[in-house]
Amino acid sequence: MSTKEPIYEEILSGDSFSSVEGHNSSTQRTQVQVLPLTLSSLLSVVLGISCIYFWSHNSCETQYQYSYPTEWCKSHLKFQRPMLNMIAPARSVLGIKRDVIYTSALRYNDTSGEIYRDFDPAAPQYAGDPSPAIDEAWGKLLSGQYLVVPPEIAMKMDDPVPISDTYLAEVEVMHSLHCLNAIRKALNPEYYERHSSHKFPEGLQKMHVIHCIEQLRQTIQCAGDLTPVPLRPYGDADNVQLIGTPMAHTCRDWDVFRRWYSERGAEWGNIGSM
Repeated sequence: MSTKEPIYEEILSGDSFSSVEGHNSSTQRTQVQVLPLTLSSLLSVVLGISCIYFWSHNSCETQYQYSYPTEWCKSHLKFQRPMLNMIAPARSVLGIKRDVIYTSALRYNDTSGEIYRDFDPAAPQYAGDPSPAIDEAWGKLLSGQYLVVPPEIAMKMDDPVPISDTYLAEVEVMHSLHCLNAIRKALNPEYYERHSSHKFPEGLQKMHVIHCIEQLRQTIQCAGDLTPVPLRPYGDADNVQLIGTPMAHTCRDWDVFRRWYSERGAEWGNIGSM
């Protein structure tokens, strides 16, 4: 006991060790205490670097819940404070709207055996026989399609090209709607030959429609809506057809986007759809 007491006293007092046994015991205890601290520090550094990396490479939304990294959002501004108010960050622009039931669904009348389109005649109509009312609805939908983009923002996009010293841009959803409207008009060429203010050069009309079909195909595949749609049979036994049941969807809030887009157009300038 007399040989261990000095060692115990020296450890508590912090003086130099008087035996190899005491030195080894203290070193082991020190290593046990330092190891968790070291690992914790390294983990904090790694997590910090990871957060900075993902934040800087994907400022729209890391989990893509509201947006994707290729979309027009705060990342296109490279975080320069004077321009942050020019384009609202994606989170404030891209609202989510749940339980959206698509309109204009096809229905089957078991009694009459007829198929009909279920829609609200009081709501704006975007399809049907061409008419001034349908054209007006599309005009509001595509109002200010092309934004006049300030040069300091345009230069941060990929390969900007000025048009008469003005930079123009649109978001993809407006392009796709423009294409859908072009296909709609192509179904009634005689009417829009007389009533359209914008006419394509000879031979370009068909090419434009083909482009628009491909545009919409790729847009639909890109969005990839996975909402399950139950199918119901209808018709005679020898000619059974299938009809989908309208289901609730989770969508971007169009009204929120449209308001933001109109505000940008009012601030910067815009050009209507062609």
